[in-house]
Amino acid sequence: TAAQRQSALHTGSDAVHRTIRQLLASEDRKQEPEQSIKGTGISSNARDVGRRRAKHSAGRSNGTAAPMQSKHLIRQRFAEKLELEYQGDLKALESATADSDCLAQRHFLVRELVSLLRRFNNTDIPTTTDGCRIDEHGSDETRLVEAAWKQYCKIKQHPEAIEIVPQIPLTSLGLLICELNFMADSNNEYLVRFTRIVTIFRDFSLLGRPITAPLLFSMYLRALNKLGNSQSVIQEANGYKSAMLEQNSGGVLSASIMRQLIAAYFGTHNPGLALQTFEHARSDPRYANSITPHIYTTVISGVLRSRCMSTAMLVLMIDDLLELLQTPVYHDSVRTGVLNELLHLANKHGSPILLLEIFERFASRDMPISYTTFGILLHSACGQETDVRLLHRVYQLLVSKTRMYEQLSHHVFAVFINSFVRQDRVDYALMVARDLRDHPSARLMPQHLSHIFAYYAVHGMASQSLGLLHQMINSD
Repeated sequence: TAAQRQSALHTGSDAVHRTIRQLLASEDRKQEPEQSIKGTGISSNARDVGRRRAKHSAGRSNGTAAPMQSKHLIRQRFAEKLELEYQGDLKALESATADSDCLAQRHFLVRELVSLLRRFNNTDIPTTTDGCRIDEHGSDETRLVEAAWKQYCKIKQHPEAIEIVPQIPLTSLGLLICELNFMADSNNEYLVRFTRIVTIFRDFSLLGRPITAPLLFSMYLRALNKLGNSQSVIQEANGYKSAMLEQNSGGVLSASIMRQLIAAYFGTHNPGLALQTFEHARSDPRYANSITPHIYTTVISGVLRSRCMSTAMLVLMIDDLLELLQTPVYHDSVRTGVLNELLHLANKHGSPILLLEIFERFASRDMPISYTTFGILLHSACGQETDVRLLHRVYQLLVSKTRMYEQLSHHVFAVFINSFVRQDRVDYALMVARDLRDHPSARLMPQHLSHIFAYYAVHGMASQSLGLLHQMINSD
């Protein structure tokens, strides 16, 4: 019946949304190491949906090999330093005296904590081809973090905790804080990990031994921001700066601390001060090599949330970000991660025009994309039920660059075909089918055309249906 045919025509809706969800889940949308180290990539998980040509998965950074993710490089540095200290303590045992400060003189609970943390440098954690660890639910990494935290709690709860807690080496604390900071966002205890970071810092502050290392302090501020304590971030950062001035350290906050301070100003509904802080840092020669793309994304996120800047001014800021991303120190994985984050922010805040503007600017500079990029674009475009122009423009952009066109999979083509048919633009759907037929790796299959045939059936377009069938036979 006509009703049945009409129902069949729209069965593609679920398939469209299912494919988009798969694309969005194909890799981490948000690469967010809080302390970006220049020259290190922020790579996403190497899981693909559909076929990806090998030349696109290799990555590039002006001819250099893909570097390790900055967050994993930070972990590695802490782990290696901890191992060096541990081996040094073992050597010191040979000539240890009663008052020597080596591992053997520390409480056994502290020694057990150090032993647990040493395993982060030895555990067989899944990695991508470029050596980057992959966070997986229930991984050895997650279990080790939980075990280390429980050991820390044992130390805290000991009757002699006031003497034992200060025995924990700063390197061991740093590694534990880093692991809590970098745990996967999909973890069920997403906010708990930030609470734990705050707990560690406040424990040591109460003992008169505040943790002041800039990298670790920025993680503490991030934890406060994630917990919604933006006002505390501002107070802590100002106190930290005052302490630096008292110690004649110049009072210049690190870029990672500055980023959290900017986020806190946005969080306290003070976008003017956030932008003033950002502009001050950009114009200060002391921050010349410290402003990272992630500081830009923090500002852009705050601007979109507070709606404190015109789209034209925001686009100029994105152009500045693009110039920074094109410098040789950033790998393609960083560029893709930043693009996906910006697209996600524009989509989240209901700005499809800005989303297109961002993508056009990145595409014009031949910036790399990923399957997550496809997912975000389609999620935005397919949500515009009353206006097919956005979806059509997205498609035009994707096929306008050879590199992007060749990266398209048959899943993505299917989403475009089904979506165009659902919005009564069979002409666009046929255009996509022709592009799929000519694609170097994706294959045109009968199911790609099923919704076009269903549309013809519903609208009594028998001649067009026969014509398409003849084309299929002739092409075979």
